[in-house]
Amino acid sequence: MKELLSLLIRVTGSPNEIVTLTYDEYQKLLYDMERNIPFRSELRQEYLKEVKRYLEEIAFIRSLKAIRTLKIPEQTIDKALLSYIQRLFTLYKDVISGRILLNRKGKTIVRITKEAILDKGLMGEEAIPIRLSKGDIINISLEKAISLYLLGLISFE
Repeated sequence: MKELLSLLIRVTGSPNEIVTLTYDEYQKLLYDMERNIPFRSELRQEYLKEVKRYLEEIAFIRSLKAIRTLKIPEQTIDKALLSYIQRLFTLYKDVISGRILLNRKGKTIVRITKEAILDKGLMGEEAIPIRLSKGDIINISLEKAISLYLLGLISFE
């Protein structure tokens, strides 16, 4: 619990930066939490409840900092997740502000940025070509476009 509280203090103590969480710190955190689980069931339940609360608080604070587009440290273990949160929030702002337009069926126009062959299971009932060529422009549902955008396969027109 000591490592968890230490991390919570570090994360909350720096409002204008995302604190680096190294792999070693992550391992220590997991080890510390596991090692301190009480044997008695009534204490165990309370301990796990508190651990969950602290972890949710850490994740929430780090996510908010990513949404504020603070610089993500290169060596942090959750760099990919925080980057996706930033990209997803930018996409959300662009849709809400009207920069990305949706038709009545929730579809939008996108440009293919990388060659790709899509799995039919990924696209479901979407009526788009399975093979996409760089520069192609297609009409696609926002729901399907989100995953392609996060993969870096499309840009919005």
